[in-house]
Amino acid sequence: MPRVAPHARQPDRDWLLDLGNMLQTTLEVGKLVELFADHSQSVVQHDSVSSDFEEQKLQTSVGTSSRFTCTYDVILLEDYLGTITFTRSTQFTEDEMGLIEYMLVALVHPLRNACLYREALQRASHDPLTGLNNRTNLRTNCST
Repeated sequence: MPRVAPHARQPDRDWLLDLGNMLQTTLEVGKLVELFADHSQSVVQHDSVSSDFEEQKLQTSVGTSSRFTCTYDVILLEDYLGTITFTRSTQFTEDEMGLIEYMLVALVHPLRNACLYREALQRASHDPLTGLNNRTNLRTNCST
C-alpha cells in the first residue's frame, strides 16, 4: 500500500468497507461520483472530481476544476467505461496518485452497474432501430 501524506488519512479496511457500502446505495453515475469525491476527500485532498463516459454520453463533475490533474481510465475486465479526473491547485504526489488508484478499485464495479442499468433503461424505452421512444414509453409519458 502506498505511503500517505502527513495530512492524509490512511484508508483502512473499515474506511474501504464504508466506501463500498455507500457506493451500493445508488445506480446514478453522477451520485456515485459525488459520493466517491466526498468520501475520498479525507484521504487525498482535491478540488474536483469529474467523470466522462463517452459511450453513455454522460459527463459529471463535483467541485471546481483546478490547474493540476490526475486522470484515470476506468476499465473492468478489458471493458473501457470512461475516465475519472481529479484536480487541485497543487501537484499530486506519486504516493497520492497511488492512494487514488487504490480507492478507485471500490468505485469500478458500482460504476459498471450504474452504466449497465442506464443502458438497460435506454434499451427498454427506445426502439433499437430508430432510437425513438417505443410504444411502452409513449404510454407511460402520456399517462403522467
